[in-house]
Amino acid sequence: MKRPRPWKRIGVGLWLAALIWAAVLLGIHMRGLASPPRVLSVQELANGFAASTIAPVRLPPSGAPLSGVPAPAIRLTGIGGLGSLAAYRGKVTLVTFVEPGCHGGCEGTVSVIRQALAALREKRPQVAVLAVSVAGAGLSRSKLAAWWEKTGIGGPGALLVGSRRQIREVLKAYGITVGTVNGHLQWTPALYVLNGRGQGERLFITHSPAGSSQVMSLVRAVRLWLPSAR
Repeated sequence: MKRPRPWKRIGVGLWLAALIWAAVLLGIHMRGLASPPRVLSVQELANGFAASTIAPVRLPPSGAPLSGVPAPAIRLTGIGGLGSLAAYRGKVTLVTFVEPGCHGGCEGTVSVIRQALAALREKRPQVAVLAVSVAGAGLSRSKLAAWWEKTGIGGPGALLVGSRRQIREVLKAYGITVGTVNGHLQWTPALYVLNGRGQGERLFITHSPAGSSQVMSLVRAVRLWLPSAR
């Protein structure tokens, strides 16, 4: 009986190794497809306001309580108001993220804030809104000012813009991820409610179109931390 030539034994071994490796990869892939998306906990999304972004994920429920840790400092250029988070100490501050001139989810966020502020009526001066532009300062100052005025949010508060590096640092600190889908910017639709000491109290996930339940939940959260309510 002839023994298999050495090169034939090597070839068979390589084929077996390749088949085993393919089976392992297929198993990993199928296990990934079978696993449901993992829900990011509030601690992961806003632990010290730093995100842990692991795809695929789902965001935590809107209105989730935060741990009261101090929010990261924000020092950007303010359109329509001051650009420093520290300047609004003593007020309940809403920190959110927008794209001036945007459509879709951004409009939903702006609508939720605008309706909530209208519901607060005489308490409005005790609430500040800081809307960080995820696109930086791509538009002229006059166009940015016109867009901010068009939102109907008013003051106290401001649209915040800056260089790409400055914006990137703020987005990272607040756990906001930004991507492009079909040529349009998409980002984590987060709205932070900070108390008068600049500490995080609630994390809302705003959606479009704006629902009345979202608005009323935000109003209740803001009222809870107004100076007169403490």
